[in-house]
Amino acid sequence: LRSDGSCKEADKYVEESTPLLDAIKMSNLTSLSLSKTGMGPKICNRLATSFSAVLNEVNMSGNPLTGGDVWRDGSVQLGTDVSGVSILFPAMTAVITLNVSNCGLGPSAMPELSKLVRDASAALKKIALSNNFLFGSTRSMGRTFHDVDADQSGWSALCDALPGSPVEELDVSNIGMGVNGVTSLAKAISAGAVLNDVDMSGTGCGGH
Repeated sequence: LRSDGSCKEADKYVEESTPLLDAIKMSNLTSLSLSKTGMGPKICNRLATSFSAVLNEVNMSGNPLTGGDVWRDGSVQLGTDVSGVSILFPAMTAVITLNVSNCGLGPSAMPELSKLVRDASAALKKIALSNNFLFGSTRSMGRTFHDVDADQSGWSALCDALPGSPVEELDVSNIGMGVNGVTSLAKAISAGAVLNDVDMSGTGCGGH
């Protein structure tokens, strides 16, 4: 742990988290925030079995869900381990509001989220994905930069899942989206997505 209480690495306290996760499953919680708790792929896997039918709002922002590094400023870098989210996301069918901002999610994680969005039994209406690297990232001179519009595979899977889903609000600010990404989203809206609130702040949709 750092002095501010944040975790330096993912899944440092897997065993210690087990009693809490077991309690969540048996509780009447309707809202749960696990923001900045060091949750990584292993804890994601365990959390997937902890959802109750009444838990409908979940905040996991600031966690390295795919095993990426957590920098001192709290930013979570792109990870590649989707073993946790591949089990967690499809299990969240009762969740209405999901915040996975700044979780190190990239192109390989989006098909897993798309399974939830596409699920006919899912209740999901609000998704916050801001400050992730949905098109990939590059490190240079000690900094991380978005690979704007580079890898469209995950984003395309998510956009393809939106028409016919109940998702109404989508926060995709600062995810590395450029003109091509915006075009895919526009096609999803034209194809029947019921979105009525979209935040695309920090995107490159206006060009260079």
